[in-house]
Amino acid sequence: MVVHRLIIADADQVSCSNVCEYLKHVEDMQVVATVFQPEQVLSAIAEHKPDLLLLDFMAQSAGRCLLKALYKAAPELKIVIYTTEGSVSSISQATAAGVDYYVLKPFELSILVQRLRQVLTSPFSEDRADYDTDQLQAQVRRCLQHLGVPERFKGYSYLCTAIVLCYHDETYLTRVMKALYPTIAEQWRTTPPRVERAIRYALEVTWTHGNLGLIDRLFHYTVDQERAKPTNASFIAHLVDAIRFGRIDVETPQQHQKLG
Repeated sequence: MVVHRLIIADADQVSCSNVCEYLKHVEDMQVVATVFQPEQVLSAIAEHKPDLLLLDFMAQSAGRCLLKALYKAAPELKIVIYTTEGSVSSISQATAAGVDYYVLKPFELSILVQRLRQVLTSPFSEDRADYDTDQLQAQVRRCLQHLGVPERFKGYSYLCTAIVLCYHDETYLTRVMKALYPTIAEQWRTTPPRVERAIRYALEVTWTHGNLGLIDRLFHYTVDQERAKPTNASFIAHLVDAIRFGRIDVETPQQHQKLG
């Protein structure tokens, strides 16, 4: 059995410790080092020669700059970003740098291990489509209904389209204004600004009348503190991630307040 060597680099020592503790019981993975400062990452890689780097620091400018240096120093290294930073700019920078996978906290550790294995053992793009088109669309609708997004709103339909598009091609998340909204607008015969406004309004209503328990669990780390809701892009990114990681139990939806 091949044992893959991992380095975990995360300023949050509690989060790092939780992942390390879980991985102690995973036979095919070994954490060879933990790093708590961005400037220590390159030296740790040179010393321990890992197969994969599990990296946070995306909220820090030094962490974002680190990605460029990593691919010069260790071009064959697999890199998985796990972070609370779900902004479009952070996802864009990671994608441009060639990161193998980008996962938003919180997540189930067992599912994280599955994704790490996929990144380590095969080109991850080959395993991205877990659903055919009809299954995926049905899953997206169930997730939005479970969250309490009103189905009668145009924003609901636009969100369904957005999530399906981003599930199959995550680069849309780095081109929301230039590519995602125009693509949705073309499909629905409307305009990109109307798409953006309709999604934003649907989320505003959902954050008031939806399944508040599930909303808090999924989006606790990425809400806009002034408006108490995530941006359109962050919401879409989280739903793509939640569907791929199976973090929404759509078969047994919780009770939530419905609009009349």
